[in-house]
Amino acid sequence: TTLVGTMEAWRSHVVCSGMGLRPRQFEYHPTVPGMMLFGTLKGEVVITKHLENKIVHTFSTGLCKDRQDSILGLCWLRKSPEKFIAGSSKGVLSCCDLSQLEPYEPEEPQPPPTAGPDSTASGGGGGGGGG
Repeated sequence: TTLVGTMEAWRSHVVCSGMGLRPRQFEYHPTVPGMMLFGTLKGEVVITKHLENKIVHTFSTGLCKDRQDSILGLCWLRKSPEKFIAGSSKGVLSCCDLSQLEPYEPEEPQPPPTAGPDSTASGGGGGGGGG
Protein backbone atom coordinates (compact mmCIF):
# COMPACT_ATOMS: atom_id res chain seq x y z
CA THR A 1 0.00 0.00 0.00
CA THR A 2 1.03 3.59 -0.51
CA LEU A 3 0.87 6.46 1.94
CA VAL A 4 -1.13 8.59 -0.47
CA GLY A 5 -4.37 6.85 0.37
CA THR A 6 -3.90 7.18 4.12
CA MET A 7 -2.67 10.78 4.42
CA GLU A 8 -4.93 13.48 5.82
CA ALA A 9 -5.21 16.81 4.10
CA TRP A 10 -2.74 19.35 5.50
CA ARG A 11 -4.54 21.86 7.70
CA SER A 12 -3.30 25.40 7.52
CA HIS A 13 -4.26 29.02 8.05
CA VAL A 14 -3.47 31.27 5.09
CA VAL A 15 -1.89 34.61 5.99
CA CYS A 16 -1.51 37.54 3.59
CA SER A 17 -3.18 35.81 0.69
CA GLY A 18 -3.70 37.30 -2.73
CA MET A 19 -1.24 40.17 -2.45
CA GLY A 20 0.87 39.22 -5.45
CA LEU A 21 4.00 38.90 -3.33
CA ARG A 22 6.45 36.01 -3.47
CA PRO A 23 7.69 35.48 0.10
CA ARG A 24 11.05 33.80 0.52
CA GLN A 25 11.95 34.31 4.20
CA PHE A 26 9.92 35.38 7.22
CA GLU A 27 10.50 36.38 10.83
CA TYR A 28 8.05 37.03 13.66
CA HIS A 29 8.50 40.17 15.78
CA PRO A 30 10.02 39.32 19.18
CA THR A 31 7.66 41.51 21.23
CA VAL A 32 4.63 42.40 19.07
CA PRO A 33 2.25 39.44 18.73
CA GLY A 34 0.89 38.98 15.23
CA MET A 35 3.55 41.13 13.54
CA MET A 36 5.75 39.45 10.99
CA LEU A 37 8.11 40.61 8.29
CA PHE A 38 8.97 38.70 5.19
CA GLY A 39 11.40 39.11 2.33
CA THR A 40 10.52 38.42 -1.27
CA LEU A 41 12.28 36.96 -4.26
CA LYS A 42 12.44 40.49 -5.76
CA GLY A 43 14.29 42.06 -2.83
CA GLU A 44 11.30 43.61 -1.10
CA VAL A 45 10.60 43.51 2.63
CA VAL A 46 7.00 43.47 3.81
CA ILE A 47 5.96 44.10 7.41
CA THR A 48 2.54 42.70 8.14
CA LYS A 49 -0.02 42.05 10.84
CA HIS A 50 -0.61 38.64 9.39
CA LEU A 51 -3.61 37.64 11.53
CA GLU A 52 -5.45 40.67 10.13
CA ASN A 53 -4.15 40.08 6.60
CA LYS A 54 -2.89 43.68 6.72
CA ILE A 55 0.33 45.20 5.40
CA VAL A 56 1.94 47.71 7.77
CA HIS A 57 4.92 48.66 5.57
CA THR A 58 6.37 47.48 2.31
CA PHE A 59 9.52 48.72 0.66
CA SER A 60 12.38 47.75 -1.55
CA THR A 61 15.56 47.37 0.41
CA GLY A 62 17.51 48.84 -2.49
CA LEU A 63 19.97 46.00 -2.20
CA CYS A 64 20.07 45.50 -5.95
CA LYS A 65 19.07 47.84 -8.78
CA ASP A 66 17.72 45.06 -10.99
CA ARG A 67 15.46 43.89 -8.12
CA GLN A 68 16.54 40.29 -8.60
CA ASP A 69 18.39 40.11 -5.30
CA SER A 70 16.24 37.82 -3.15
CA ILE A 71 15.99 38.36 0.58
CA LEU A 72 17.49 35.26 2.17
CA GLY A 73 17.69 36.30 5.82
CA LEU A 74 15.80 38.52 8.24
CA CYS A 75 16.33 39.17 11.92
CA TRP A 76 14.67 41.55 14.39
CA LEU A 77 17.12 43.13 16.81
CA ARG A 78 15.98 42.08 20.28
CA LYS A 79 17.54 45.04 22.10
CA SER A 80 16.14 47.48 19.51
CA PRO A 81 12.84 45.88 18.42
CA GLU A 82 12.07 48.71 15.99
CA LYS A 83 15.03 47.59 13.86
CA PHE A 84 15.79 44.53 11.78
CA ILE A 85 18.46 43.29 9.43
CA ALA A 86 17.78 42.03 5.91
CA GLY A 87 20.34 39.95 4.04
CA SER A 88 20.31 39.38 0.30
CA SER A 89 21.40 36.61 -2.03
CA LYS A 90 24.26 38.82 -3.26
CA GLY A 91 25.67 39.12 0.25
CA VAL A 92 24.44 42.61 1.12
CA LEU A 93 23.21 43.32 4.66
CA SER A 94 20.89 46.23 5.37
CA CYS A 95 19.83 47.50 8.81
CA CYS A 96 16.31 48.93 8.66
CA ASP A 97 14.52 51.09 11.23
CA LEU A 98 10.71 51.03 11.42
CA SER A 99 10.63 54.51 12.92
CA GLN A 100 12.17 55.87 9.72
CA LEU A 101 9.60 54.30 7.37
CA GLU A 102 6.71 56.12 5.76
CA PRO A 103 3.25 54.72 6.59
CA TYR A 104 2.03 52.15 4.09
CA GLU A 105 -0.48 53.43 1.58
CA PRO A 106 -1.74 50.82 -0.87
CA GLU A 107 -1.53 51.74 -4.50
CA GLU A 108 -4.92 52.39 -6.01
CA PRO A 109 -5.51 50.40 -9.18
CA GLN A 110 -5.32 52.65 -12.20
CA PRO A 111 -8.13 52.29 -14.74
CA PRO A 112 -7.00 51.05 -18.14
CA PRO A 113 -6.58 53.75 -20.78
CA THR A 114 -9.66 54.22 -22.89
CA ALA A 115 -9.80 55.18 -26.52
CA GLY A 116 -11.79 58.39 -26.40
CA PRO A 117 -12.64 60.89 -29.10
CA ASP A 118 -9.41 62.82 -28.54
CA SER A 119 -7.19 59.75 -28.84
CA THR A 120 -6.71 60.40 -32.57
CA ALA A 121 -6.40 64.17 -32.22
CA SER A 122 -2.64 63.93 -31.68
CA GLY A 123 -2.13 63.47 -35.40
CA GLY A 124 -0.70 59.98 -35.19
CA GLY A 125 -3.69 58.17 -36.63
CA GLY A 126 -2.24 56.48 -39.64
CA GLY A 127 0.67 54.25 -38.80
CA GLY A 128 2.86 56.02 -41.37
CA GLY A 129 6.56 55.86 -42.04
CA GLY A 130 9.00 53.86 -40.05
CA GLY A 131 11.65 53.00 -42.30
